[in-house]
Amino acid sequence: MALPLLDIEGTAKIDTTGAARYSDYSRSGGIWSWKGGANVTLFDTVMFRGTRSRDIRAPTIGELFSTRAINVGPLVDRDTDGRAAANAAYNPTPATVTTYSGGNPDLMPEISHTTALGVSFTPKFIPGFKLSVDYYDIKIDGAISTLSGSNLTLACKNGNAAACARITRDATGTVTEVRSNSQNLAIFETGGVDIEASYVFPMSAIANIPGTMRIRALATHVREFVIDTGVSRVDTAGDVGAGTGNAIPSWRGVLSFAYQNEVLGLDARVRYVGAGKFNSQLDQSVNPTGYLVNNDIGAYTYLDMGARAKVMDRVTLSLNINNVLDQKPPLSPVGPVFYDAIGTYFTFGARLNF
Repeated sequence: MALPLLDIEGTAKIDTTGAARYSDYSRSGGIWSWKGGANVTLFDTVMFRGTRSRDIRAPTIGELFSTRAINVGPLVDRDTDGRAAANAAYNPTPATVTTYSGGNPDLMPEISHTTALGVSFTPKFIPGFKLSVDYYDIKIDGAISTLSGSNLTLACKNGNAAACARITRDATGTVTEVRSNSQNLAIFETGGVDIEASYVFPMSAIANIPGTMRIRALATHVREFVIDTGVSRVDTAGDVGAGTGNAIPSWRGVLSFAYQNEVLGLDARVRYVGAGKFNSQLDQSVNPTGYLVNNDIGAYTYLDMGARAKVMDRVTLSLNINNVLDQKPPLSPVGPVFYDAIGTYFTFGARLNF
């Protein structure tokens, strides 16, 4: 639903939007998701925008109904505070704990809340120029995760009520049963800023050359990328090692130049991946006894170039060269995620219009 609130031509314009949806799941019941936002445009030059939303993700078939398994074996209880003093028969390492794993038909939908704020600037005194800055913040509660029996006791010790509910103890406080199947235990948080600037102008403005030039810059900064399982809280923003789960650089960017006329097109692109850690959890500041000596990975910059030529009315030829300077990726025991592994490579193409 869109609702205009104000429209003064050339001065101010305010629009609001809203949407809501009710979902009814046979396993978990009904739940609402919604979104609301507003755009404020001033003097056809500056636009402010903001949205707030509540989104959901229902559990998958596998998370709900994957084969259930039962195991009887030892467990190390990591929530022992005061239990031995309360009951001398308490056993922190019981040998016959029943552990259930697999799907969980009682899972609830994950719920996320997203805040997005942005501003766009299109000044009339610089025709063809546009600048946009957008901020986002996302948090998911009750994210579906799986913990071992021992880690469930630690999560309970750390105050996770959902983990405590999955543990059964006898009269002495000793663990007798744990349900380590899929649970709504985890919390996911991320946030950052996206920036885009572009400028399109005719080449005749600077020289007696036909065609247009387009300059575009994109940058993204990830402030945090947190997974909190109740056992550990890990922020992987700034991790760039290929072996790190959920790794993502703190900064990435692209600067491109594209010239185009009726016959010829030329472009150059500079790609940037910011510096970071191979794995921040192995850094000396986090793990003094088991850190990587060469944990730091410097910033990487790549240059790509391309050309297109219309050789006949219906035929266009193209050539692209990626990683022109043949940058080698950082050392990694597995394939690099954010870096070119091949080196310099060429692609040729032809397009025919019939």
